[in-house]
Amino acid sequence: MKVRPVTDPVRQALDDARALAGTGDLPEATRTHVLPSLCRIALENAFLEAAWIWHHRAGDPEHALQAAVAGADKLMKVAALALFGDAGRTGDVYRNCLRAAGRARWTCSSSARTALTPQGCG
Repeated sequence: MKVRPVTDPVRQALDDARALAGTGDLPEATRTHVLPSLCRIALENAFLEAAWIWHHRAGDPEHALQAAVAGADKLMKVAALALFGDAGRTGDVYRNCLRAAGRARWTCSSSARTALTPQGCG
């Protein structure tokens, strides 16, 4: 085990997920619950960082973003804040991601309720 400082929570979660995924005898529960959770942590942190940047560039006051983030109780709301500066635009998140990803279809993993995964891949 090695202790390292965390300067990028997105990279840390993805690195941890890669390390676990590379484990040969990974238990089923770890594969179906822990790995998706690490991916969700990476997504949440990336969306939160993007939301902060979006709001600062728009000149919005910090307290307004803090209130918006506190009210964003779902990943899709945080994604909408990051992409559009408006947690109410959750319906636009999938359309935006689909357009950006081309023909890939994304769905929320219902078993672990924690990650966005490409449908039909694996």
